[in-house]
Amino acid sequence: MSEVILKVEGLTIAFRNRKESFKAVENIGFELKKGEILGIVGESGSGKTITSKAILNLLPDNAGVTDGSISFLGRELSGLSEKEMEKLRGTEIAMIFQDSKMSLDQVYTVGSQITEAILTHEDITRDEAKKRALTLLESVRIPNAPRVFDSYPFELSGGMCQRVMIAIALSCSPKILIADEPTTALDVTVQSQILDLLKEIQRATSMGILLITHDLGVISEVADRVIVMYAGKIMESSTKTELLENPVHPYTRGLIRSMLKMDTDLEVLYSIDGVVPDIKSMPEGCRFSTRCPLVMERCRKEDPGIISVSPGHLVSCFRSVEIVRGEALE
Repeated sequence: MSEVILKVEGLTIAFRNRKESFKAVENIGFELKKGEILGIVGESGSGKTITSKAILNLLPDNAGVTDGSISFLGRELSGLSEKEMEKLRGTEIAMIFQDSKMSLDQVYTVGSQITEAILTHEDITRDEAKKRALTLLESVRIPNAPRVFDSYPFELSGGMCQRVMIAIALSCSPKILIADEPTTALDVTVQSQILDLLKEIQRATSMGILLITHDLGVISEVADRVIVMYAGKIMESSTKTELLENPVHPYTRGLIRSMLKMDTDLEVLYSIDGVVPDIKSMPEGCRFSTRCPLVMERCRKEDPGIISVSPGHLVSCFRSVEIVRGEALE
């Protein structure tokens, strides 16, 4: 059995203003194992990105963890000081962000930024760090790495900048890589190349990868297991194959139906009616009740909790057993 390197239990994150607070994420839990790609998928506002930032204690000033625990290799992270977290970031847990070009400093060369990242965490000479930086650029399949080493971020394409960010993330051989929307705004060909690169890194290093995305198509390409989030809660989780072949939660089923398939001739793409509820006015019961085609009165008043429909397949829906049996029709 693979080693659990990251464990999140009962995590609740709230935003606050002068008068009140609002839960952005409520009572979620999951595990990331060594050598695994765990995908977290959901629409904008689902809480997936804020969850990933909580792991590294990078929440904005008006947000905080109000309940639950986050542990890395058995060590609780939520109570660590900023100085202690700085030692973990980059060396043990690294993160690449959605807008790679803006994440890089535009006034310094790519090579100098990777070199400084290495020197920040390791006691080696600058020449040694430069050699390693060049090797890292080559390892993420950057053609003509010496030229890119001396280039500025604004001279590079979005896909090339994303490769640079991955190189920086790998510079100190972390055990976990958090990839937040790593293919957003990239063309389809470059997206595929970045996903292939992440899979290659996972196989070569046994690193655990937490992949955050709104695109179920991305998840279907690379993830081993999948968590579906909606409005701050987990709706469903299982292996990728089980989720795609036997989805249970109405939200998951809607996401899969809305995926564009090349062999399907449709005049109008399927879409889920309605919008994600605002953090300040969440539904009383199931978060998806305002958009669900199978909603019952009970759904509007009670939280369904988590139900196991098969080994390793968890669903938050009162009607999950009916759906599995084919007795609940949308």
